[in-house]
Amino acid sequence: MKTTIKLSGSMAQRFGRTHRRALTSANEVFRALSNTIDGFDAYLREARAKGLDFVIFRDRRNIGHEEFELLGPGDELRIIPVIRGSKRAGLFQAVLGVALIAGGIALGPAGAALIGKGAALNIGLVGASMALGGVVQLLSPQVSGLRMRQEPDNKPSYAFGGPVNTTASGNPVPLLYGQREIGGA
Repeated sequence: MKTTIKLSGSMAQRFGRTHRRALTSANEVFRALSNTIDGFDAYLREARAKGLDFVIFRDRRNIGHEEFELLGPGDELRIIPVIRGSKRAGLFQAVLGVALIAGGIALGPAGAALIGKGAALNIGLVGASMALGGVVQLLSPQVSGLRMRQEPDNKPSYAFGGPVNTTASGNPVPLLYGQREIGGA
């Protein structure tokens, strides 16, 4: 029995939405598509270099690496490209924010007598802002900052020494007083 492979997003626009292949294991999915669709393998490499990862659903359930190998006859696989985030950078902040929201709700009626109604409300609001900030950190890629360089010998520095051309965000911008040789920022 053939396995139905559905592509989503930019993959579906470029290679078509639905593909059916006779597969014995899920490990053959990408190999089969790469061998039968022109440019599919190159697209996968380019997408990884541009910051895209791929999420795989089997019968409308998101599966991980452990479940990826298990493939039954007639299964439907959906491959969805997603933008790579900053992994777990804001996970702790989001969890702490949710805990503060729960604390604000729990302290609401009882905490009015204990710490005041306004304080319980503020605890909940601080928790909401922390949780939202953590979610934003999880979803957005982080800037590499001072590690970006134009040349291997060009090391960004906070000391205003010789002329150094740095192109990364977060570097200091030189301010000229008197005569001095300054590199571009």
